[in-house]
Amino acid sequence: LGLTALAAGWSAPVLRRSLGAAAFAFFLSRAVIWGAILIAPLVIPENFDPKHPEATVHTSTPWLADAMVRWDGVHYLTIARDGYLDTSNPLTFTPRFWPLYPWLMRLLGGWAGEEGLVYAGLLLANLAFFVSLVLLYRMVEEDLGPEQGLRTCFYMAIFPGAFFFSALFA
Repeated sequence: LGLTALAAGWSAPVLRRSLGAAAFAFFLSRAVIWGAILIAPLVIPENFDPKHPEATVHTSTPWLADAMVRWDGVHYLTIARDGYLDTSNPLTFTPRFWPLYPWLMRLLGGWAGEEGLVYAGLLLANLAFFVSLVLLYRMVEEDLGPEQGLRTCFYMAIFPGAFFFSALFA
């Protein structure tokens, strides 16, 4: 009943409004994040420890995409590239994340090496965030109206933690 009611509410104007609101919130917030990534190396030096070079991880992608591969993204990239690794070696240990995201990364970009995996992961993360904004807008619009739907999407997209929705970090 719930899915039928949701599907019935998606007329062309509703879909246009939902996509427009989500696109506004998504692209404005991502532009701020990408701008911060461009400025960050100029004001924040990279913390490199020569005793632990494995702690600094970079990919072969341009630095704008490379900046989005941090934290658990490195593990997802390793799983997509090499599968789950041996737990007895702490340098090659891969935490046991759910396999769907790395599997989709490998399916979409595995043919193009590490760069393909990074771009596939970033595409999947951003696409999932955009779709979630569309659905969030529609849900709020249905109950509170289009103005509140747009405001909710915008606040969700500019929330500082929303940075992770665009990173290689499902």
